Amino acid sequence: MFKYVVLCFVLINVLIFIIVFKKPQKKQKQNKYDCAIVCGFPANNDGSPSSIMKSRVEKAIELYRHNKINYIIFSGGKVHNTYEEAAIMEKYAISLGLDKKIIIKENKAISTYHNLLYCTKIMNEHNGFIQIENAYKVCYEMINEHPDIQALYVSWDRPALLAIKALKALNRTDIAVFTTDLDFEIAEEMNQGFVKGLSTQRPYDQGKAAALAVAKSLVSDNVPKYIGVQPYVVHEKQLKRAWKDIFFEALPEELGEKVTVHR
Repeated sequence: MFKYVVLCFVLINVLIFIIVFKKPQKKQKQNKYDCAIVCGFPANNDGSPSSIMKSRVEKAIELYRHNKINYIIFSGGKVHNTYEEAAIMEKYAISLGLDKKIIIKENKAISTYHNLLYCTKIMNEHNGFIQIENAYKVCYEMINEHPDIQALYVSWDRPALLAIKALKALNRTDIAVFTTDLDFEIAEEMNQGFVKGLSTQRPYDQGKAAALAVAKSLVSDNVPKYIGVQPYVVHEKQLKRAWKDIFFEALPEELGEKVTVHR
């Protein structure tokens, strides 16, 4: 009888756990993120990075080299010994060839809770993190601080448009902008001479390649592990042709009337 009572108790607790702690939905919807947070782990007694610390650093570097993140935050203070975890992780990452400019250190955290607390503060303080809307402020302040800048590369069209807005506010129409992805607004800015060039995706060709891969998977086991479509490089002198090649339609009349060649 006692065994049955214990068994019922265990089953009830398992059921409650399943109901209350549901499996989280996968949140990764972007192809690239602002940064990765690497939580610290105690170093060896001689100050060298421990195996677990190494594995965390190596994974972060792997994400960076696969173009998944822009920065790495190493977070960890002096917890289990006299060695600062963030500093040791930084040193190890640099020894693996990571550029120091990619690294941000947080050296006060003594727990996972503090890792998140202090790193959130760092991300909020770095204007380039979290929100695309910060692109205007970042560009405005950067050009004011470094007026000798002659050109900017801004990832993706949305932040590029905000950067251009900041350049216009500063009356710095002499600064060339390069970005990624073509749309109507970017084409307008290219006509006006702000955007000098860009690399864009090819949505029609991407859809076609994906459809062919799906069809192949239905009749064969030889399915490619990934699908790649060569990006299209666009510059102002061939905008009309590029628009037709990418979207398989003529350049909109509103843009066609404005197309000019800038020297």
